[in-house]
This record gives sequence, C-alpha cells and structure tokens, in this order.
Amino acid sequence: MQITSPNNSAFNQYIPQKSEGTTLNKNESNGPNLKNSTNIIYKITEQNIHKSSSSEELISKTDFRALSNSIENLEKLYKEKGSNADVAAIVEVDGQVMGYLNHDGSFSGRSGIETILSESKGDPQSLKRLVEEKYPSNGSVEVFSLGKGPTNAEVFELYNNKSYKSFVSNEINTLKDAQASEQQSIDNSMRRKLFFEEAPQTSVFKIGDDVVGSMDESGFLDIGQRLLKVADERNISRDQLKPLYTLNFEHTSADYKGMLTNIFGSDVKVENFEALGAPTRSEVRTMTNP
Repeated sequence: MQITSPNNSAFNQYIPQKSEGTTLNKNESNGPNLKNSTNIIYKITEQNIHKSSSSEELISKTDFRALSNSIENLEKLYKEKGSNADVAAIVEVDGQVMGYLNHDGSFSGRSGIETILSESKGDPQSLKRLVEEKYPSNGSVEVFSLGKGPTNAEVFELYNNKSYKSFVSNEINTLKDAQASEQQSIDNSMRRKLFFEEAPQTSVFKIGDDVVGSMDESGFLDIGQRLLKVADERNISRDQLKPLYTLNFEHTSADYKGMLTNIFGSDVKVENFEALGAPTRSEVRTMTNP
C-alpha cells in the first residue's frame, strides 16, 4: 500500500467501525456522526508514504482557464466540422434519409441500412449496388465527389431532422454547465478546507519538546505525524495509539493528556488557550508534521 501525503481534512482518513452512514457533522441532527471512527493514519509508516513532486502536483491541478479555452476550441471545431463536405453518399428509403457514408469510410445508418453501409466497405458504388438489391423500388443512393456534396451540418440535419446549430449550442451549454458545477464543487471544498484549517486550537499537546497534536473547541483531536515518529523512536506499538485516533468529541483535553501520559510517560504536557488567542489548526500542523 502506498499513500500520497494528504493535504486535505483529517476527517477524510476516518473509517467508521460500524457499517453506517457518516458525515463531518458533530451534531446528530445533521446526520450520523463519526464517533468511534478510527483514523487509519496510525497504521501508516514512512515506507507507505509517497510525497508528490512539484511536477505531479502541477499535473493534478485543474486549470479552468485551459478548460474554458477547450470549450471555445470545441465550439470552433464543431463549426469547422459542420462547414466541411465529407459525405460520399447518402442513402434514402421512401424519400427519407436513412444513412450516409463519408469519404474516410465512417458512416451512420438506421436499422437495416447500417448493415448495408458496413458491407459496402466504404465504397460508394458497392453501397449503391447493395441498396438497389435490397430496396429495388424504394431505395436510392446519391454519390458525391470529395468536397462536392452537402456540408456535414446539412447532412446532420437531413439525417437527424433537427438543427445542427441548436445541437452544437446544446452540447456547448451542457459542457459549460458541467464546468460551472465542477468549479462550484471545488470552491465549496476549498472553503470547507480553509474553515477547517483556520479553526482555533484551544489545546496543544507536547511530548517533551515535540508538538504532537491539538484539539479545537468542538473536541476534535488533530494528531500529526510527529506523534507516530515519537512512538517509533520509543519502540511503542502503533496499536497502543489507536484510542488517540478514534474520534470521540466527548473527551476533554485532560482526558487526552491522560491517554498520552499512559503511553508516553510523564513528559506529556498540554497548553490551553482561549479561542481568540489560540493558534490555528494549520499553524499547529506545521509543528506536528516532520
């Protein structure tokens, strides 16, 4: 197992001990909570962690300016494609366009005609012969030289009985809506991340000189990788740390200090703050992550 070093909320690494729905909310009225869920990070060693390079991070980030450009390019491509005349033959049955063949061998056809188009192997004359054999009285094939037939947009409208311009507009608008929705989702995620990281930490825990974690006003304990490093240096089993990585908003800072003391001994200290003067979660994390 290899884990990319996470930058997102610590909540994301919690796994519920029971098979029930989970939510980030502490309040039960907002849905099932994460109480008694365990953060899997206490099982992860240095060998399991892959830290992304700057180039990997660059690749993983969505460039919405480029995406906007791609939409503009796609619209341009649709218009250019529509103005081209790629059709080599159009098949009609009972006066209705039932299929067409392009000079590059691609084709579209309705049921029955599609098989004939495939059997023609991209040859308009073979197509003409096959249609005459199957539809001797009501079928016809009109053949065109390269660039001399109707435009692709005109063929689209004949075959689909709808406006090519409207089709392109709907496709572009659908893509724009998807882009806007994705951007909104990312913005919401960033706001939640910022809110989480800027939460004041009213208790900061130390083992000797090492800051190993903190707790906010809601009772959420945020333990950093430094605690794991200290535990490994002291040959303390990771399993002993599991209670510290099991979410329980009812624990106080004194409770967590007692749990840390039972594992690490008397050099555990806790510093408590008023919310207005407390360090943020992100500030504490810079000290807890080696």
